Amino acid sequence: MKKLQSISKNLSGLVLVVLCTALLSACCHCKIQKSIITQWCSQPYSEFPSDSSIILWRKPGVSHEAFERWKREHHLPTGQAICTFCGDDDLELYNGVNIELLGGTGGTTTCTTGTICKPHGGGDDVAEFCYNIPIKIDTAQGGKYDTVDSSLIPSQDGIRGPVVDIAVFDTGIDPAIAAKYTRALARPCNPSAALGWDFANGDNTTNDDFVTKHGSRVAKFIIDQVQIYHNQRVNIIPVKIFDANGNTSLFKVLCAFAYAQHSGIKIINASFGFYWHDLHNPPALFCDYIKTHLTDNGILLIASAGNRDLDEDAAVITSGLVSSGDIRNLKKHPCYPAALAGRPGYENVVTVTTVFSRQDKVSPQQNYSKALVDIGTDGIERCVVQNVPDPTEEYCFKDPLEPVLTATPISGSSFAAPIITGRIAAFYDILTAGMGSSLNKATLIARMQSKNLVATSTGTVIPSHIKGGVYAPKAP
Repeated sequence: MKKLQSISKNLSGLVLVVLCTALLSACCHCKIQKSIITQWCSQPYSEFPSDSSIILWRKPGVSHEAFERWKREHHLPTGQAICTFCGDDDLELYNGVNIELLGGTGGTTTCTTGTICKPHGGGDDVAEFCYNIPIKIDTAQGGKYDTVDSSLIPSQDGIRGPVVDIAVFDTGIDPAIAAKYTRALARPCNPSAALGWDFANGDNTTNDDFVTKHGSRVAKFIIDQVQIYHNQRVNIIPVKIFDANGNTSLFKVLCAFAYAQHSGIKIINASFGFYWHDLHNPPALFCDYIKTHLTDNGILLIASAGNRDLDEDAAVITSGLVSSGDIRNLKKHPCYPAALAGRPGYENVVTVTTVFSRQDKVSPQQNYSKALVDIGTDGIERCVVQNVPDPTEEYCFKDPLEPVLTATPISGSSFAAPIITGRIAAFYDILTAGMGSSLNKATLIARMQSKNLVATSTGTVIPSHIKGGVYAPKAP
């Protein structure tokens, strides 16, 4: 590796790109000694954050002294933001730093029209780094609420059984829900965050200030399943990662993951995601951070498969990264964290989309993959998405915050995921019995089938788009 580093200094930018890409493909997560391997990829201009901020993560087992020496060698400036909320000091954010400073040499001339080639991330045996990717809430549909009607939120006092702690990573939760379903964590990593935390604004005010109450809807979907099955209680911890405009960043999400791990959370509902345009290699820092904080600690991550995004679709089709026929295929057009579900070693990630089992269909507005999507949640009815080109068909759910039967239905993998989260939570102790921190997803789903929480499709379309043809029918 030392020879490789020496030789690479004399290579042209183009050869360096080819060499790094080849090495990354062959050695994605192994230890690289003293040589930075950079992830290169082609993507639309809009993917890069305007502030050019980068995340730097000290890898597990690396001493503070070695990390400081690494930063000095790479001439990183002082004054960075550090995610120390739970006592960690291994995750840092540098604003205004160009990622080439950490191991890249710039672009190439081989990209297609409308794209650029830049290093998106990389790392070695000391640290990993990547751009602080901006993330937006994946749907803004549905009614607009100032507050949630508390009469719509049933009590769980009549439910016997143990309590499972669930973190809802979203826009916050309305006080009407928190009053009945949020209790102080037994061992929070930070005493001020015993009832949740607002990572978007840096305080413990976790009220849902997003116009459509996205996080509150997600929480209510979970509650409805717990109420239907009436087997186990839940403690819903609001982890507000999105601000009032539905924006967050990868750094805030990673800090929130550390909080969840250090505070004893058992399930995370992740109704969010970001598209990643390196089709051959996953975002290494993001994946390894999840592995360290969630997977290795047996924390379930229930991820929405991702929804149709007209701007995103147009960008990758125009650039030639993804064909129009593969645009909803999660394996061909990866969205994270959902795409982790099919990677070896991520048994804790369960990815969910929407299906319509009565007609053996999968949602044309949401991502699918026979290799990566674990469960399809059955939509209640067919509906039409407005202001989009064909296809316009969708499979919708009843708005959990609107009791009127004539209310406009809502859709999106954001709402398919919490239905599965709620069903798993309702039987969490039974479904994960004996697993400890080593979750086994096949066993988990088999146990869900034994409880009639999911079923296997006998059609042809659903099994060809969802792993094992597994779907969650309407609850009895």
